[in-house]
Amino acid sequence: MSELKGHISAKSLTKAFGSALAVDDVDFTIPAGSYCCLLGPSGCGKTTSLRMISGHDTQTSGSIAIDDRDLGTIPPAQRPTAMMFQNYALFPHMTVEDNIAFSLRVKGSDKAVRRQRAGHLLEMVELTDFAQRKPNELSGGQQQRVALARALMMNPSVLALDEPLSALDPFLRLKVRAELKALQRRLGITFLHVTHSQSEALALADQIILMNSGKLEQVGTAEDLYHRPETAFAAQFMGVQNVFRADGVQSGAEMRIFRPDGGQAGGALYRAPIDAFSFTAGETPANAGPATPAKVSAIEYAGDHLSLTVDTQPGDVGLKVQVPLEAAAMNPPVFDQVGTLTIKPESLVELTR
Repeated sequence: MSELKGHISAKSLTKAFGSALAVDDVDFTIPAGSYCCLLGPSGCGKTTSLRMISGHDTQTSGSIAIDDRDLGTIPPAQRPTAMMFQNYALFPHMTVEDNIAFSLRVKGSDKAVRRQRAGHLLEMVELTDFAQRKPNELSGGQQQRVALARALMMNPSVLALDEPLSALDPFLRLKVRAELKALQRRLGITFLHVTHSQSEALALADQIILMNSGKLEQVGTAEDLYHRPETAFAAQFMGVQNVFRADGVQSGAEMRIFRPDGGQAGGALYRAPIDAFSFTAGETPANAGPATPAKVSAIEYAGDHLSLTVDTQPGDVGLKVQVPLEAAAMNPPVFDQVGTLTIKPESLVELTR
């Protein structure tokens, strides 16, 4: 593999649209040759950050550098970046080969050079036999590969991908996801991938930048965000934690939950994995951990387990509890069933916010 390229550094990066701050004074670094996912809900600033790095949007303030080169207001075509758009943006009247070769054609490169480079990329994305087809003669997954090859035509140091898998069906999404990761490792360049899918980021990323309302919520590895979320938002967004306010938990006494959604009410703020909780109909079992009265408000089948939503107070957001199918078969949970929610105290981590 050649020397890794694409070290990204952003300092005090800010983007304002009128009085609204889409990205609010953020700092981050992305190692060269890594697969980084910008993750977060709609409107959090992740796509705006991607567009500023690629040059398609200009920052209001702050700086962006790639491989120690300050990009300033350098236009997209002169940056060491390439952008793969969410809708692929292929030219319908051009063949696959011509679509891929378009950027070199605009630069006035020799036709033989264009064909050779396009042929290499067609082979890389396994579309050699489709070179003379038009985009409307391809499947969605094939069009996505054409867009990917076209983005790689200029040998970028950073490949920016805006929700690249969102238009694919679930089976194809898994296949292309694996191909993207393998391609990134082979090329040794930085992939900067915007997604709102936690599972996508966990599967792909060496580094995850989680954003919330224009700010950085947490930066770390997939393992960091999944097992060690630092905030209530991070824990809830990653989909593996219950966040709630309670008292009496650490002492082993009866647990009194104030707000299962982690909102501002009395008690300390905690997070705990879903499998730290159990629900038992009727009275509290002997030797149980801290417990609180609860009622089943929803039951969902989730493959190897049932997912229960258990309410501890009327009108509040419920806590999630996993019940293995074997246990559910022996004692099937029922909607509106009243029982006791218990928790393993050792699973709890207190949050600062």
